[in-house]
Amino acid sequence: MRTILILATLVCVASVAKAGPMKDTAVAAKKLLEENVAMSKGGVGIVNTHLYILTKSTKNELLLGDDHKRWTGLPQTKPQVVIYYQNQVYTADQLPINFNLSDAILISFEVSNIKFFDLAGNQIGFYYREKEN
Repeated sequence: MRTILILATLVCVASVAKAGPMKDTAVAAKKLLEENVAMSKGGVGIVNTHLYILTKSTKNELLLGDDHKRWTGLPQTKPQVVIYYQNQVYTADQLPINFNLSDAILISFEVSNIKFFDLAGNQIGFYYREKEN
């Protein structure tokens, strides 16, 4: 399922990039993501009031909701993509039956940075991973 979701996303991006005038939009979106570095404070990066990224952790970690429940994924050396939806974290093969991509936030944990795509809030950006002091 995860492979299907990733392939579908890549096909959509590729088709947008080849669609003449839309190519400029795809290039602009890529440039925006590459330049939209966010600054964390104390190892915590804010995506919105219900989702925080832990940038100093040795694992892929998020704080969720008003109670800041901690979600922990793979070690930071392992790339991982997760989806934040309705105050929970899912992998592509675990999505609930009522899933709506337009209300989701995609988080891509990469070795040197953590990217986020907030589709509901219309914002994208990334945090650099930080070393623990």
